[in-house]
Amino acid sequence: MLETKLAAIACDYDRTLTMPGSDEPTPDALAALRAARRRGVRVVIVSGRGAAFLAQKVGRVADAIVAENGALLVHAAEAATTRVREASDELRRALDALRVPLERGEVIASFDVEHEPLVREALAGLNVDLVRNRDRMMVLPRGVDKAVGLLAALDALGVDAAACVAFGDGENDAPMLRAVGHGVAVANAAPELRAVADEVTPEEGGRGVAAWLARHRDAAERPFVSVVVPCRDEERTLRACLDALRAQSYPRDRYEVLVVDGGSTDGSC
Repeated sequence: MLETKLAAIACDYDRTLTMPGSDEPTPDALAALRAARRRGVRVVIVSGRGAAFLAQKVGRVADAIVAENGALLVHAAEAATTRVREASDELRRALDALRVPLERGEVIASFDVEHEPLVREALAGLNVDLVRNRDRMMVLPRGVDKAVGLLAALDALGVDAAACVAFGDGENDAPMLRAVGHGVAVANAAPELRAVADEVTPEEGGRGVAAWLARHRDAAERPFVSVVVPCRDEERTLRACLDALRAQSYPRDRYEVLVVDGGSTDGSC
């Protein structure tokens, strides 16, 4: 769980906010994001999709949109788009010359993974990264990933990355999950992402996102608890007591532990 109060939610789109096989966000996930925003939590949608598509689908529930796998940042309040990185003219010419079906964005391009050997050979020597996302590969300017775009969005929103939870399903979500305070893979996530996530939801896609946010909301609404531990000459047992308190599941930002020493002489405190 987060070590601090939740201040932002970052969420991938396909197969994370949606269910596998669907292009539409699940209603419960959208409702959970709206509820979080009403509590003051910022919402950032982070996807390999284009900015126009994401604005249409989730613009009303997002404070910011990071499109094209981190290359574009859309500031919802100003309706302005910033290019986090640019594609070089050399890269654009190389993509124009490729003889494989490409999906072109403002900065990046994507193609079916079966064409990877041909594309990798054609782009050899260029300052680019090829990143896999399930059955697709993306061509990005070197150094562009979801973490780069998300951190730019959080900086613009004035939110510390340590207070952000990120949800994803694909290999390209790994940098984003590593960059924040708590990284969550949905149940249908690729094995590579599950391996780096702090947590894996029992539920798939948008249902997993909605269920996690519901659980966290319930935890955030629990009362603040003060645990008072009076002690005197308890050196042999005090550490075990404190370790047990740290190991329990009550949210860490909802309790404090006060050790009150009654004049120990054995090094308890």
